Amino acid sequence: EFTMMTILREQNFERRGEMIENYWLSKLVGFSHPFLNELIVDLKNDCSITELATKYKTSRQNINKHFESNLCKSPSDFKKTQRFREALKSQMNSKNKNNLTSLSYDMLFYDQSHLIKDFKSLTGLTPKNLFKNISSQEDGKVNWLFV
Repeated sequence: EFTMMTILREQNFERRGEMIENYWLSKLVGFSHPFLNELIVDLKNDCSITELATKYKTSRQNINKHFESNLCKSPSDFKKTQRFREALKSQMNSKNKNNLTSLSYDMLFYDQSHLIKDFKSLTGLTPKNLFKNISSQEDGKVNWLFV
């Protein structure tokens, strides 16, 4: 609690970001799992849970249990969050920031309504409203979100 309060009181946003990153990285020290890191990489590469269960010689339920206990997310929630982050990154780096249909298909959403549904569930905003309220640098890094 003290650490987080110290971080949140930091006035310099860049320094605050570094402090938050360092805090979370410090929590990873000593983490060891026989296959979770590889499983995450495979999940990011769009493998299904069934394929992963076969590859790692375990059950789908066991994979779900490992995700819930180590990441506090189900594999599908993790994948949804990851796809959101990739879509945000792609949109911030794109010259054509208004084409949500292309973004939807580039990020492997079923269609544009699927993209909108996921964005709203994670942020409470449609992609259009989210992107119009983001201040970003030329390199695509997000400076601030104005809600």
